Amino acid sequence: MERALLTGSYAQLRRKVYEIKEKYPFASCSVCARSWAGRALFTLGLGNRECVSLYVGCINAAHGESAFALLRLFENMCEACACGKKLCGIRLNEILEERGVLFIPCVNPDGVEIRQYGAVAAGCYAGLVQRVSTDSFDCWQANAAGVDLEHNLSDDWQNLKHLERSVGYTAPGARFYGGGRCGL
Repeated sequence: MERALLTGSYAQLRRKVYEIKEKYPFASCSVCARSWAGRALFTLGLGNRECVSLYVGCINAAHGESAFALLRLFENMCEACACGKKLCGIRLNEILEERGVLFIPCVNPDGVEIRQYGAVAAGCYAGLVQRVSTDSFDCWQANAAGVDLEHNLSDDWQNLKHLERSVGYTAPGARFYGGGRCGL
């Protein structure tokens, strides 16, 4: 198998998803949603769709490599299934009859692109991104709407919002602002 990169652009991620879809037609591949700037959020699945384990990557734009690591893992799983081989000592074909896996390799494709290419990558949100950035996008973690998606994952969301406000994160920005309501 080729040695895949663990970092890259949204275009490279998209290309890799379609390569996997073509090479392994038994795997499911679809778009579950679109980002603020219109980029596809892909889902890739194997096995029993009624009982799945979910693997999610790149919630924070600083973790773009997680998307490519998940794609590599999914591709390795597909290869093992196609050849009837074990992966890490596990016969996946047998397990996948009972349980499935669902991968969303990149939840924040806009953030990854903004981090790499600047405000222009935010599409119609470029003005907002430019206004709230410091002209350096090396620390960008949020999506195109200036919401740090990691701040929406806490089971103690109300206290996290209070903490954000107390330290001055009250509006869209490059990081640490969790949005105006849970689920934004």
